[in-house]
Amino acid sequence: MFHRSRAARLNLFCRRRTPYRSLRACSTFSEIHDIAIESDQEFAKALRPFHGNQEPVVFRGAYKSVAAVSLWPNFDYLKDQVGAETLCTVEIGNKGYNHSETMTSEISFGHYLDYIELMKEQSEDSDIEKVYLAQNELFDSLLKDIYVPALCSNGSYNVG
Repeated sequence: MFHRSRAARLNLFCRRRTPYRSLRACSTFSEIHDIAIESDQEFAKALRPFHGNQEPVVFRGAYKSVAAVSLWPNFDYLKDQVGAETLCTVEIGNKGYNHSETMTSEISFGHYLDYIELMKEQSEDSDIEKVYLAQNELFDSLLKDIYVPALCSNGSYNVG
């Protein structure tokens, strides 16, 4: 059995699930609120009906106690863990992923976080081009802050 803080981590990083931003475009998807899953088997059982029907689902609250939720909003923590000078790939543009006007570039992680701070001060309607991390693996130094359910890599759970 997992203790509750690990159980709450079961939703966020299973790559076989539909990314949340894609769910916004769906006309319907299910939401399950304040779920606490105690094991990978329980998570697979909760996910299986949606997977079988190919229905997008969001498990809200499943990750609320994962370390990343409390640690990652602190940019000093991120700079310390990842390194301010670590290069990362970003996409720049306001038209979205794979648009012909969207550019790809490499910048330091510290500069990316500085950009996020700048954007916090701007309105949603700002003409400043959006810069977002793209095509990057999760930094190894941050892996300790998350939990990836076994069902993401083990087919015996029959959900992917």
